[in-house]
Amino acid sequence: MNIRPEILKKYHELAKHYKLRQIFEFLNLLRDSGIVNMFGASPFLYGGKEFLEGEIKRHKGNSRWWSDDEDEDDEDEDDEEDDNKELINMADQTRNLMIQGVMDRINTKDSENLMRNVKRKLEIDAREITQIWGNFKGKVMRESNIKKSTNFIKEILKEETSLQTKMLKLIQDRGLIIASKLTGGINRLASVLKETPETLLTKYLSKETFSTDDIEADTGGYNFKFKLLFVKKSEGHYGEHEFVFSIEEGIVDLIMIDGGEYDLLGPEVRGFNDWWEIKYEIQDILSDFAEELTDKLKFDDVKSVSINFIFKGIDQFKHINEEEEKTNTKQKLEDTIKKAIDNFTKNTEFPENFLKFDVLIRTNKQYNEKELIITTIMKKEFSGEELDKLYDIRFEFIPKIKAIFKGVFKHIYYNSTTTLDMFNRDKEKREKFGLF
Repeated sequence: MNIRPEILKKYHELAKHYKLRQIFEFLNLLRDSGIVNMFGASPFLYGGKEFLEGEIKRHKGNSRWWSDDEDEDDEDEDDEEDDNKELINMADQTRNLMIQGVMDRINTKDSENLMRNVKRKLEIDAREITQIWGNFKGKVMRESNIKKSTNFIKEILKEETSLQTKMLKLIQDRGLIIASKLTGGINRLASVLKETPETLLTKYLSKETFSTDDIEADTGGYNFKFKLLFVKKSEGHYGEHEFVFSIEEGIVDLIMIDGGEYDLLGPEVRGFNDWWEIKYEIQDILSDFAEELTDKLKFDDVKSVSINFIFKGIDQFKHINEEEEKTNTKQKLEDTIKKAIDNFTKNTEFPENFLKFDVLIRTNKQYNEKELIITTIMKKEFSGEELDKLYDIRFEFIPKIKAIFKGVFKHIYYNSTTTLDMFNRDKEKREKFGLF
């Protein structure tokens, strides 16, 4: 048998914990029964007798339409029960062997998550054992072959260890970015080093200090130094990765205000009405850096990036959340959001009929989550052309609001456009009936 090295390694690893001879025998009987395509056989290893008998009945039900003779069907059922008797008798034993093997492999001290860990590991190991069974064509290795393959694997491990040493030296000498390029991407490098790409990024790049000079995209009037604190996969968003930075020092040239330079870590710049926009632009610059970095690293797993940052020495990791905690009032937070919208739309040409954007914060009592609702208010009846114009305006600023207030609100909704009279009547009804 010509078995790939990685399959041999996995065989030896699993053979330390599982009685593969008995498990392979069960899989051979399962294959001969014809009740399942062996690509989907892994659940049978831990399903037990009751699960197996249910699948056998289902298989019979699917096959029965071939015959119109009920007596013949009954005879076939009796024959099939006899044929599968040995398989059925082995089902519970095989399940127990699988559970014993899993318990030998996992951390049983974690009692709180024990059942979940056992279930997850059962599913993973059952798939791998079924794959190995297919590669070995249902046969366990002979003792002589085990010795040969053990020596072969030792040689592979030596080569892997040597390769890991070379990769670590390459990172040390040339840096993570160059090492990733030379090895075909950070995923391949991480695979050799038995690490995740996110761990490598955090481990090696968090030691470096970057600046806006390292960013190819235009950074405008911003000139600052920053560090990458860590990278992690975002939960629930396929391919999204969160990059968290620390602004170490730097300045911004506020050309549109007075042309002066201001310390990004100083108190003066935080007094400007444009402070929200400054933070959004910093976030945008760091996003450009993260995207350029993933391209250089050939980090193909990253489909999108989300950015968080703090100012060194100023605890503002979740600055919007902390701002809310300081004010602790719904009204002040609403005023803050209105101010941010005003800043983002200060150079925008609105229709003459436009009055304002209204901001409402409400709590979803069912889930105890904050929601933000933005309504466009017009002075009087409006046209379709005005609606189209306002749609374009909202399209520009709402993503910025979502980015800045990420973490504060579970949902941000855009309410319908309405006139001032209609808005006030609706507001009176909401207050009268206690609706948010």
